Amino acid sequence: MCLSIYLIFTALVALSYLLLIIAILKEWTFQSIGPSPTAVNFSVIIPARNEAYNIIPCLNAIIDSRDNYLGTVQVIVIDDHSQDETYKIVKEFAEYKIEVYKLSDWLEDKINAYKKAAISFGLQKSTFEYIVQLDADVFVDKYYFSAINNCINANDTIFIAGPVLFAPSKNLLEHFQTLDMMGMMAVTNAGIKSQKWYMANGANMVYKKRDPNFGLNDMASGDDVYQIQEYARRDKSKITFCLDKLAIVKTAPENSWTDLFKQRIRWATKNKKMESGTMQMMMLIPFVNAWVIIGHLLLYFFFGTPALMLFLFHILTKWGVDYIYLKKLSNFFHQDHSMNYFIPASVLHLFYIAFIGLASFFVRKYEWKGRRVR
Repeated sequence: MCLSIYLIFTALVALSYLLLIIAILKEWTFQSIGPSPTAVNFSVIIPARNEAYNIIPCLNAIIDSRDNYLGTVQVIVIDDHSQDETYKIVKEFAEYKIEVYKLSDWLEDKINAYKKAAISFGLQKSTFEYIVQLDADVFVDKYYFSAINNCINANDTIFIAGPVLFAPSKNLLEHFQTLDMMGMMAVTNAGIKSQKWYMANGANMVYKKRDPNFGLNDMASGDDVYQIQEYARRDKSKITFCLDKLAIVKTAPENSWTDLFKQRIRWATKNKKMESGTMQMMMLIPFVNAWVIIGHLLLYFFFGTPALMLFLFHILTKWGVDYIYLKKLSNFFHQDHSMNYFIPASVLHLFYIAFIGLASFFVRKYEWKGRRVR
């Protein structure tokens, strides 16, 4: 009796995961978007803290893209109490019409949500209706603004979730992050297209200007999730994921397992902001699937060979569907070389999903860029 229940439960969990990946892939379809005759003007907001190493290539790429765009692009950097030369470096870009402000000049009290405060401050300084929100460590394509403009005019959109890619990647840790991020981009796209859940990445978002009404002692992370869910309440039909290769922003992956763990814990805290029951179920399925696969190895001592056979069936099913999934995504992102790391990355991903997911239930505070936040 116990073995029958075990078999049925395993089959249901594996099937749920399979159907979820198929549903996500089904939404990965392209809309043909031609060049737009109308050029939207943009205000770019970049919150920056201790980004002296990254801010120069970030701004150079933005300037290059702005020079290749017919509309006007205002660029605003908000220095968030940097302890390095970030502010001084950006000031040297004044001749390129890059504006920089110190958050400390606007905000004196100690708060929890500094990034949200920086975004709010940037919105006050912005001139144009459409806001492009980028991180200070991203690199945009030279036709980025043209691609975003085409997407806006083709869809009459009020919010765009843009694709983000970890690149370049050189080792297992970095290729693991590249594959994982591509998978998250497909999940983001599927939720928006199906209108069943809404998530975004703050490294690449575009939206019509509005008061975000952030609580400055709210969670430090989650500005992206908060924003897109607020826009979804207004009009779901005008939210878009921009499936254009020119709209991809690239950023460097974390270079240590410790930094990766801190980053993903920070991301996991956003789960509390997920309001959709469908979204919560979508996140629960991979978590349960991972723990059931790990559980087969533990249940070997109880069920013997059947548990080992179920482990092989379950993990090969997962790897098979994951390979098809990531292979399609890697073609779009031009990251086929990352697929050479598929097997070791998949083993890591199994434990990553299981333990990061578990930690997200218990971790309330974490350290990020020298701050202890929640």
